[in-house]
Amino acid sequence: MMKSSSSDYTWSSDPSRAQYDEKMTVAEMLRSRGDRLADVEVYTTYEVTIRLGGKARSYRAIALHHRQVESRGKAKAEIIDEVTAGMNTVMADESARVRAPWAKYIKSSLYLAVAREIREAEKRGKGLIPADAPIGYLPGDDAVPDARNAGMQAAVVCADKSVTVSGTLGPNDGDTVNWTVTVTGGTAVSYEWTGVTYQSTGNGNDPNVTFSSTSTQTTTTNAHWYAYPDEECGAQAGSVYKIKCKVHFSDGDKKSGEALMVVNGWWDPAGTTASATISGGPRIGFDTSQNLWIVIGPGSLQRNLPTPVIYVPATSQFYNKTVTHENEHVAQWQSGVFSDFLTVGGLMAVLYPLTDATQNGLITKISNASNAWFANQQTIYNNRLPTAEKAAYYISRNSRSEIHTYQTSVE
Repeated sequence: MMKSSSSDYTWSSDPSRAQYDEKMTVAEMLRSRGDRLADVEVYTTYEVTIRLGGKARSYRAIALHHRQVESRGKAKAEIIDEVTAGMNTVMADESARVRAPWAKYIKSSLYLAVAREIREAEKRGKGLIPADAPIGYLPGDDAVPDARNAGMQAAVVCADKSVTVSGTLGPNDGDTVNWTVTVTGGTAVSYEWTGVTYQSTGNGNDPNVTFSSTSTQTTTTNAHWYAYPDEECGAQAGSVYKIKCKVHFSDGDKKSGEALMVVNGWWDPAGTTASATISGGPRIGFDTSQNLWIVIGPGSLQRNLPTPVIYVPATSQFYNKTVTHENEHVAQWQSGVFSDFLTVGGLMAVLYPLTDATQNGLITKISNASNAWFANQQTIYNNRLPTAEKAAYYISRNSRSEIHTYQTSVE
């Protein structure tokens, strides 16, 4: 039985992905990647146009051809695509091509020819992708329907069993994911669920998959982001796991199905902490000695500290880090970089000198002076914000040093 894979795609913003100067030459770009690309001999640039959800984007990508040869004898190739994530995972996938509608395709002579070619290659111990195959080649691309398919078609279609694994393929770190396996063509008697990292080496943050049950038709798993590669700033936003279910049939046959789960470790923002606010109004009165309306005191004016908003779920490994980060911003309004900012005393220093012959005239002056003061405070806030963000990042970064990636909050 051939395996196939599918995914749901959406547009998203990923500031963690590297962006390069459009004026940078290919040689400069390769050097910026370090020694890892030192053995690249040939490259191919090409134009990509993506159309999704009524939107379109065109850009250029590059395919690198290394001198290094993979274990199956094929020259190593690598795609650098700064817009579409996971292209190298797709290139390495050995799933056969799929055509719609699926129910019609699996009854066609082309499907049988592709299946036959894959089975024969596996029996000969050959790789499913030839060493000289071009980038983008899929197992069975060379298959041609012939007379051998006609006689075997009915038997294959009737006898073939299918096992399909489905679940939430793009959960966030900390989510609980529901999985189910659908079986056709036979009677299932038992199930075996397993989960492994797609990148089995060079990762960090303790990758793991825990099933609520490994022997039932439906089950749940945790979604745990891991760092790959194990670098503080170079880790990918999505961590890939292979979720697999082996089904045992009543006739003794065994078939497996699998799906890729990509766990997201990026929130934009992870949390927010607004600025402090001042509520209420000053007390005014008529001064008979001056025959003027004056500002007497702060009245009901009070300074209100912000309350953080956390978007990372409490079940995520990044939750405590995010809370620590945002609480540091609150502390900055109490005794830190913003402690002298947006204070009642600062506002009253501007309002106390105001006077007017009429009550309405004084109220208008208070409103105008307050607006100007708040605008000036906003300018000061914007100038101090980078320093405040760095301080909060330093505190949260040290709260759990084994977690490599954390995107700072947008204030």
